[in-house]
Amino acid sequence: MGHPALMKAIAASKKKNDKLGCAENRRHGALQPVAGVLCGAAGDRELRRMLRYRNLVVGQATRMKNKMSGMLMEVGAEYNKRQLHGKQYFTNLLDTLEEVPESVKDLLRLSRGAMEMFETTQQQLLARLGKDPLLAQRVMLLKSIRGVGPVTALTWALEVGDPHRFPSVAHAVSYCG
Repeated sequence: MGHPALMKAIAASKKKNDKLGCAENRRHGALQPVAGVLCGAAGDRELRRMLRYRNLVVGQATRMKNKMSGMLMEVGAEYNKRQLHGKQYFTNLLDTLEEVPESVKDLLRLSRGAMEMFETTQQQLLARLGKDPLLAQRVMLLKSIRGVGPVTALTWALEVGDPHRFPSVAHAVSYCG
């Protein structure tokens, strides 16, 4: 972390590059621990990275599902939107679709394959996150709160970090928005 006042003085310098900046920061003592700033442990950073990647994968799966529905609407096919993403219903739907171009059926099959791959990846990431013993213990405690599921508990445990850094429950609630 850098001290804001010292960083501002260094930024005003006429000659700037990474090598000079690093030397200047060290010489002026601009890089030092700053009170009140919490940097998570390296292990937590790795786990947070996995959780954030899982969020990306879930978003991609949702886009695939929406694209599949959009293609079916585009060609005027009737389908049950609640069952569309079930494996058996989807297979039966493709078999019964008539007057739908073969290219659309191929794209639907590709989208279904991608969606399944995203789902598998998401489950593997959750399983890997669940293997960390300290995180698993915190998640178990958080899941004991009514309405808190595994993903919410993982997100809270990894993104918030140590809950004791909040002086009160009101501060923790405010942090979450």
